[in-house]
Amino acid sequence: MANKEKNFASAVIYVHNAENRIGQFLRLVMEVLEENFEYAEIICVNDSSEDGSLDVIRKIGQSSAAVSVSVVNMSCFHGLEVAMNAGVDLSIGDYVFEFDNTVADFDRSEIMAVYRRALGGDTTSSALFRTAGRGCLRNCSIAYLTDLRTRRIGCTRRVSAYSADGSSTASTR
Repeated sequence: MANKEKNFASAVIYVHNAENRIGQFLRLVMEVLEENFEYAEIICVNDSSEDGSLDVIRKIGQSSAAVSVSVVNMSCFHGLEVAMNAGVDLSIGDYVFEFDNTVADFDRSEIMAVYRRALGGDTTSSALFRTAGRGCLRNCSIAYLTDLRTRRIGCTRRVSAYSADGSSTASTR
């Protein structure tokens, strides 16, 4: 893609005993970011995995020239919300993609579709709230999302987007 996005994109991926899935999922996210953004990072939050997840992440991370891949190792099991907040706190992107599991049960084009809707200010199917000046895109497979200031909003299923100006869009399944 000749005209890549200038916004810095961060992807935070929750990892807990995902050795059999993280490789494929990490490659998918890495490819989408490399194809569409000039500057991007991936932060894998290892929530005390007891399998080979970390080794898979390191191996795949070394193969990327354009996207920085980092690992946050939690000292013990903290659970999804605490682990994801740790990753988001360390992210530096203008937009943050949050993936709360490593199951790629969506089409890869959905990532950029939600990003584009957030840029366009589409607010037809969601509530409004602010995210401290940064946009967040979340792969939602749990009942609730937590914004950067820990207020909760509901989510039915799939991907929701929050733009830096506080408007919110959603794509649900």
